[in-house]
Amino acid sequence: MRGVDVDHVWRNGDMYVQQDGQIVRVLDNGNGTYDVVVRDMSNPSGAPTTVLKNATERYVNNKIEGGQWE
Repeated sequence: MRGVDVDHVWRNGDMYVQQDGQIVRVLDNGNGTYDVVVRDMSNPSGAPTTVLKNATERYVNNKIEGGQWE
């Protein structure tokens, strides 16, 4: 989570829905890496369940192509 502007990613990232219903936002850093924020919208705190800094393009594509993110 350190170094990721969660609100910026949430506002500007591409949106996907994870298999378990959580919302995923993916923001291209422009250097071949992505910041990822995952939130369970039923969580009253609104805190992210997962935050990834500098995820690889391969990681993101594997999630999309594998059907984990739609």
